[in-house]
Amino acid sequence: MPRRSGASQQHSVLQDVDLAKSILTVEKLSLAIVKENKTIFTSKESGVKGLVDAISKQGSSLHGAAMADRVLGKAAALLCVYAKLSEVHAFVMSRLGEEVLKRHSIPFQHDTLVPNILNQHGTDMCPFERIVLETDSPKEAFLMISHRLATGVSREA
Repeated sequence: MPRRSGASQQHSVLQDVDLAKSILTVEKLSLAIVKENKTIFTSKESGVKGLVDAISKQGSSLHGAAMADRVLGKAAALLCVYAKLSEVHAFVMSRLGEEVLKRHSIPFQHDTLVPNILNQHGTDMCPFERIVLETDSPKEAFLMISHRLATGVSREA
């Protein structure tokens, strides 16, 4: 993935991620995506559904955008790579999510780092995390997650 260059471009991306964080907090959202100081997608959906919706609806317009998310694990991190996002902030991030973002050179920040993302009941690993455990392919992860959502996964994720 190409590195960003130039101070003005760096400054713009930082503004985008800060704006995404602010929108997420103020509007009580689960996901906010900002590009060039414009909000291009928001969602109140829990889990990865909002990010899959953003990718499906926005496509390549997400390239270079910054995202703020409440919870980000490996599944969401692979989706960020697939969407070619430029920077990510998560209030809670898993170690596997952090590893994916590092491996793909996507700048990130988090408030809390956890070993795993759990289901909504806190009783087991998130089902979306479980289905991407054995893949490192962003495209494969997108297809697996989209298929799972289309076939009616429980609201556990």
